[in-house]
Amino acid sequence: MPDQNPNLFLGATICNSADEVFTKVAVDLTNHVNQLIALNGSCHIVLSGGQSITKIISLIDTAQIRWESVTISLADERCVPVGDAERNDLAIQRALISRITTSGPKFLNIPAELGPIEAANEFEAVLSRQSPVDIALLGVGEDGHVASLFTTLNFNTNTRRVVPVFDSPKAPQHRVSLSFNELCNVPRRIIPLTGHNKRGLFVQLCKGIPLPVALFMPTDWYLDTDATDGRHDI
Repeated sequence: MPDQNPNLFLGATICNSADEVFTKVAVDLTNHVNQLIALNGSCHIVLSGGQSITKIISLIDTAQIRWESVTISLADERCVPVGDAERNDLAIQRALISRITTSGPKFLNIPAELGPIEAANEFEAVLSRQSPVDIALLGVGEDGHVASLFTTLNFNTNTRRVVPVFDSPKAPQHRVSLSFNELCNVPRRIIPLTGHNKRGLFVQLCKGIPLPVALFMPTDWYLDTDATDGRHDI
């Protein structure tokens, strides 16, 4: 698990608009994936749901990646039926995978329709048979949560890779999520932070408040000036 950086936003990329952030992340993510495929022959990406992530992956030029060498996993999923509009797998399928015309990628769904405990156990078994995750691209809520990790409880003690969630403050309460332990071990951890509604979160993080995203410690922040209140130097 990485050491906490006193300056969480050190080296952050700051753009003038949310659209600029989304485009920049899409291009950089493509380059990261291609570099890993060239180096290792494969790349394993974790994606969360959320409007920012859906927008970013919808901007990826799918012709630029050898998808047969890519595995995509979900960071979290809501315990609702397959095909429900609230599911993250449906959003990722529509925004990215449906646009890929070549073979691949391998897409690992969380079987959250089974309920939190059974789904967490099954997905952890699936991950154990895959290569380690190389890149995690996650959105962040206004309360600082990532994936479906809404509190920092058990941050240092839970060694599971996948955890059941029973008390999400946002409906539905039952979810399945990759754990802090799993997410913090990912070498490249990308978070976009955009919009006036994230300015309060930005201020809290600058003050060092240990919200979940701060403990996740992104390696690559992408912010717009709405979130930073016009600041380009942070």
